Amino acid sequence: MGPWRGRFLLMLAAALFFVGPMLAGRAVDRVRLDAWEDRGFSRDAPREWRRHDIARLSEALVWRARGFDPADAGAWKRMAFVPVDAEAWVAQGFDVRTASVWAREAFDPAAAAAWREAGFSVGDAVAWRKRAFEPADAASWRTAGRGPLEAAGMRAAGSAP
Repeated sequence: MGPWRGRFLLMLAAALFFVGPMLAGRAVDRVRLDAWEDRGFSRDAPREWRRHDIARLSEALVWRARGFDPADAGAWKRMAFVPVDAEAWVAQGFDVRTASVWAREAFDPAAAAAWREAGFSVGDAVAWRKRAFEPADAASWRTAGRGPLEAAGMRAAGSAP
């Protein structure tokens, strides 16, 4: 075998080792894009969802079905919410940051909304809830000028606000 033939075969092998996987990767990408388009997403949608940490079509479908766009879904996911929980918080009027604060204190969306509607911050709601008060009762005691500790003691003694 001559030197030119050897060089030619070496270059051909190198090209095949590069071009083959590249073509295979493009074919796989095309199949993936087709799957997204078949589900009603635009051609640019996979890139947008991936940019917000949602790479799988199945996950994007769940978020979209719950009414979230890629940016909102990514924000809720980064705060460790699953779509159904995020939807419940949004239904109660919470944004992702506020919901994460209330959820960190073990409030569900309905309870957090009740405390917020009664005019309590997260910290105040935690203090009153710790002493077994419901939002309406806590609001009555607070209106009467009592704190959670004092109100709990007076309630235990049989007093009302």
